[in-house]
Amino acid sequence: MATSQKFGELLSQAIREIRARRGAASIKAIQDEIGYALGRESGSSCVDYWRKGNVPKLEDLEALARELLARGGFSGREKLLQFLTQGRHPDPKKLCDLLWRDTPTVTETLRCHNLPPRYGDFLGRDQDIQRVAEGLASRWPVISIEGLSGVGKSTLAIEIGYRCLFEPAAMLAPPFDAVVWISAQHRPEQRLWLQETLDTVARVLEQPPLSQLAPEQKWVEVEKSLRAQRVLVIVDNFETMEDPDLERWIESIPEPSKMILTTRHGKARRAWDVHLRGLAEPDALLFIEKQLQRINLPHRNQDAGWLSLVRVTDGNPKAIEMALGYLKHGVLNLDTLVNALHTASQSVGRIFDDLFQRSWETLSEDARAALSAMSFFADTVSQEALGAAAGLGPYRLHAALVQLTELALLEGNAGLRYSMHPLTRAFVTVQLRAEPAWETAARERWIDWYTSFLEYYIPKTGEYWSMLQPLDIEMTNLDNLIQWTFEKEHALVPLLAQRVWYYLFIRGRWVACEKYVRRAIQQAAQQQQTALRLWLEVHLARLLVQRCNFAEAEERLLRAEVEIKALNQVELFVQTNIFNRLAQLYLLQGDPDQAERYGEQALALSEQFNDKYHRLRSLYRLGQVQLHRGLWVEAEHRYRELLAEAQQEHWERQEAYSKLHLALALIGQAQQDEAAALLTEAIDLGGKWKEPLLEGKAQLELATLESQRGRTESATSLAHSALTLFQRFGDRYDEMKTADLLARLDTACAPDHSRGNS
Repeated sequence: MATSQKFGELLSQAIREIRARRGAASIKAIQDEIGYALGRESGSSCVDYWRKGNVPKLEDLEALARELLARGGFSGREKLLQFLTQGRHPDPKKLCDLLWRDTPTVTETLRCHNLPPRYGDFLGRDQDIQRVAEGLASRWPVISIEGLSGVGKSTLAIEIGYRCLFEPAAMLAPPFDAVVWISAQHRPEQRLWLQETLDTVARVLEQPPLSQLAPEQKWVEVEKSLRAQRVLVIVDNFETMEDPDLERWIESIPEPSKMILTTRHGKARRAWDVHLRGLAEPDALLFIEKQLQRINLPHRNQDAGWLSLVRVTDGNPKAIEMALGYLKHGVLNLDTLVNALHTASQSVGRIFDDLFQRSWETLSEDARAALSAMSFFADTVSQEALGAAAGLGPYRLHAALVQLTELALLEGNAGLRYSMHPLTRAFVTVQLRAEPAWETAARERWIDWYTSFLEYYIPKTGEYWSMLQPLDIEMTNLDNLIQWTFEKEHALVPLLAQRVWYYLFIRGRWVACEKYVRRAIQQAAQQQQTALRLWLEVHLARLLVQRCNFAEAEERLLRAEVEIKALNQVELFVQTNIFNRLAQLYLLQGDPDQAERYGEQALALSEQFNDKYHRLRSLYRLGQVQLHRGLWVEAEHRYRELLAEAQQEHWERQEAYSKLHLALALIGQAQQDEAAALLTEAIDLGGKWKEPLLEGKAQLELATLESQRGRTESATSLAHSALTLFQRFGDRYDEMKTADLLARLDTACAPDHSRGNS
């Protein structure tokens, strides 16, 4: 089989471009997707093989090029032509022209969104979808989806959001670059929403540093982003938001971006109105049929009765769903229930009041406990977490969940996680007010469960990437928990901040991390939790160093060093890792002597306490001092030893960073090929395990290496990708380094006009 290193590099670059468009997808997930599309049961292994420079056979090459192009892997026709040429295609230009013309390409930034998942079948609403599409295609900046509770406003908005990203042909062209979802359904008591809306837009557009700006400047910068990109912002449950500033911001939404509001009543001025009513009778009957299948309730040839239910509820999907659940567990038959609902009121709102009260009276005590505890969670919840908060064991919880899902008070999915409709949440919140003692005890169980959850999944070393994955699912619930505990000034705030620190740091959520830790330090000081406060101080300094806030970082670290010495608790030097942080601070400030002094102290203490992890970290930092001094051979020897030890301990994160710095030692000795391979592996590991700092640093170093090799185009592409990552989470130090490299690359590419005309 033919080999071509350049082919492997072009393939790797195409995959990285796809990942940049996808945002959250890992390198392995993309390779799996491509491999399976090519009919390979092994998924990504064949793509890995080709990335090493092994050129595929002709039919695989053509199929691979088509799949890469369809996913947005080539930023231009020239890139595709180079790929086919390096892949030894007999007529690369002809195939390039053919593929470029006939393959549907993904040229926009896909999957840049925070939409909730879709659940169940989406039925009917063709005219409503068309009405929204017309509004999005018009010059109207705001579309207002209005209707009664339970009619499906949020469901329609979520469906529209997905169709604007994933099914552009069904909605409009061009599609949106991003969809931002802001919902008040989990916090109906909150009134002011502008700052949270701006922060959410910044986060979804991968510009979290904007969150730290002053309110007026944040407004301006977010507006600039909405002018530069085609963004759809969806504000759900808008009627509960009583924020004049938010209303002013909505009215000023700039082209080409758009805004969709869902609201029970018309609140926005100058909006394209979409009045949502209940499902049409044929769609409502089909909806009933699907729900009967879901809850395993026999149909019993009651077509007239089902039609009466549709009419008494005005085709409201949520009301129908709750009525069917009540039929299964209630004491009334269909005709009697329809008559009871008709007697309750001609208002759908009053029908809900009646249905919720009837359902609540039907519930067992365990089901009431589970439903009440569900209101604590911001997003979908696992059975284990819900059972812990409700105080129910697995058997009793299972029986409660069966009753709640059949009554349509909770919604379950295939992942054994549960969610709650806003109407149900509002009803339960009222019920909870009558049980303050129960709520207090349940809140403590809720906090205890997540405290233990974090202790288990966040190893103290922060080295086991795989342990962080369950937190991705729980992050919105953790955000809700931390916000609630901060508002209540709960005693466990500092501990929660400590336990969530590694996750937020590794995932690049530095803005939230800094915010949490600063508040936790204040509370730890008030509670006189000295050891925990010192740990938080040191780890706040870790963030500040990367953000080039050297003065504050140094002040906090030196003050903490003095405090620990005064306490005469030597173990705190190891637990806080303070000497390592001081070494990093002075190294980045260009003082290798101070860095070495602190690095040696860290090493001595780790050996004194027989702490293998901190010993590796200390040697890793001392290796950086050697790199700074140009001691390439010594640094290579050190990082090869560290790499072997990390692999022996299965510390993948330490292994990846050792590869990164081993590559730098090899570059210093002109061993470019092995260095490039190591950097590519580090990039892949960073992408696979969602650590943008590692991915960005490795891309920056590979860009520098490519620049040294004279491969300006490849270097520029890598540097731009790294710069995007650093800007996303606010790594100011590496951002400036990358900007300097790009400036040098621009100068190298600039035409020379100095000679003039001869």
